[in-house]
Amino acid sequence: VCGDSAGGGLALSVCMAQSISVRRCLRGALGLSAWADLSASTPSYDSRQWDEERCVGDAVNAGVTRKSGREEAEVYLGSGGVARHGRDWRASPFFASAAQLRRMPPVLLQVGDFELILDESVLLQQRMQAVGHRDSTVVVYPRMWHCWHEYAEGSGLGQPLHAAAKAVSELARWVRARATKRAAKSSSEGDPRS
Repeated sequence: VCGDSAGGGLALSVCMAQSISVRRCLRGALGLSAWADLSASTPSYDSRQWDEERCVGDAVNAGVTRKSGREEAEVYLGSGGVARHGRDWRASPFFASAAQLRRMPPVLLQVGDFELILDESVLLQQRMQAVGHRDSTVVVYPRMWHCWHEYAEGSGLGQPLHAAAKAVSELARWVRARATKRAAKSSSEGDPRS
């Protein structure tokens, strides 16, 4: 299950919400620049603000602040939604319980170092490791912005963004490895679906 931005958070929540039998079928969850905390509570909303003088931070989302992030979450969750649901794991998988995190399938999170939501991926993966999840990875791409993956083919600019192409290749390798592992396991168990 894969998604980017709000879809990345949704992909994580969908995996958490599944029954045991469905979770056994899931090969992995991929969160690309995953918006996993709709309450906008992490420190990177401040530390990754665009700084014009130093040319650091999230230039693509230069006008986004913690306040405007919460306003966007209100659009997604409905009026009063952040107050009511901003820390509910179904809307913000960042707040999942330890048991929910342990039960997740393998997880790969990719996030850009300049993203306002950087800490959502980094801290979520640290929590997963702390509670005993054995196959969770976060990869932080230096100097990349929110959803930089979209520039893998150049996005009309004529020249592909190397970091985006690298991230997409990494995704493909990660998916292939898990699909191959599952196919081998199914074959050895005599699973007719393999």
